[in-house]
Amino acid sequence: MKRIFIALLFLTGTITNSFAEVGAKIGITAALGYFETSAKEKEDSETSVAREAEGLGAFGAIFLEKELTDSVSVGIEYTPTAFETEENTHLQTDQKGKSSGAAATQTQKAQVDFTDLMTIYAMARPGNIDGLYLKAGYVQVDVETNETLGTGSTYPNSDMDGFTVGVGIDRDLPNGAFVRAEGSYMQLGGITVTSTNNTANSVTTDDVDGYLVKVSVGKAF
Repeated sequence: MKRIFIALLFLTGTITNSFAEVGAKIGITAALGYFETSAKEKEDSETSVAREAEGLGAFGAIFLEKELTDSVSVGIEYTPTAFETEENTHLQTDQKGKSSGAAATQTQKAQVDFTDLMTIYAMARPGNIDGLYLKAGYVQVDVETNETLGTGSTYPNSDMDGFTVGVGIDRDLPNGAFVRAEGSYMQLGGITVTSTNNTANSVTTDDVDGYLVKVSVGKAF
């Protein structure tokens, strides 16, 4: 997250110094998203079948923006709360080195928290279309794993990064206030994490795809 925080400080400083000028904006966002991915665990020389995961989630965010021109803006959005997945429980039957009648059953539990979600983005407004904007940005999020695995493995926290694209429309309200609605797509690149107590074990997560609807309110300065 270090490079993201450097960008946050730079952009915050730029906007703070520009509050007296037209073009600085600050606001809050409520988002609802649908996310899907898949993951598999490698234990020694064996790799489990990839398991699909999907779910809905809601979160809030704050953002800062600065207009560079009449049609181009840059901004940063930060989610201060964690997005928590549901705990996934799976009973795994281990046939390795055993007859089918003596197979061992292991309970696998896993849950993930996504924290410090941050997006640096640019917005462009096509001419002659009142309120419409297009948006693209770079996304990064910390991944905190919470697992209880029959294999005895534990996995370190990591981070994922990717991109987002979206389209939205906003409307000005009295006294510099504004409201906007947006639909967007987010993709976070897959990662592989290695067990902290057995380097022969690892978990690989495929890309995370997210589809979001956002509503924002804010104030322009």
